[in-house]
Amino acid sequence: RMANDRPLVGVGPDAYGPRFFAYQSAAFTERYGTRVFANGAHNIFFNQLATQGYPGFAALVVLMGSATALGTTTWRSLRRHELHGGGPRMRPGQDTEVRRRAWEARVAVAGIGSGLVAFVVQASFNVQRISLSFVFWVLLGMLCAAARGAGATIPALRWRRLNDAGREPLPDARSSF
Repeated sequence: RMANDRPLVGVGPDAYGPRFFAYQSAAFTERYGTRVFANGAHNIFFNQLATQGYPGFAALVVLMGSATALGTTTWRSLRRHELHGGGPRMRPGQDTEVRRRAWEARVAVAGIGSGLVAFVVQASFNVQRISLSFVFWVLLGMLCAAARGAGATIPALRWRRLNDAGREPLPDARSSF
């Protein structure tokens, strides 16, 4: 109901608790009394919807979807490097190093992805804590760094990527692996 009363901006950041009394039902008040209140919805999506409105909720869904797409493309890119190495321009023995580094990076991406999934699952049933939100943003930054190193991009957001000299990179030179 909070989101429907203020659909564009919600009740405001960190304002769920003070506004909760106006939205609690008579059954809630009868069961728990008037001194009990919730400082936030026990779900990251509902909390975002109530405090930031529908645009804030949409932004969160797009962020989560983009992170999922980026993680998937990073995984696939690293898997290609692991299976096929660095391409025909590699020196003898260098191809083995590329494959090993791609495998190690893929293990790291699996850990990062698992941490992000664990955050979303716990955030779907718990009130948000600053310390856990910090971990989410650090993991998301690590995923972006891994994606950049693997040469992965979100397919829907591919822009023309240029190297330092302003030229398009060679197809097999787009990755640091």
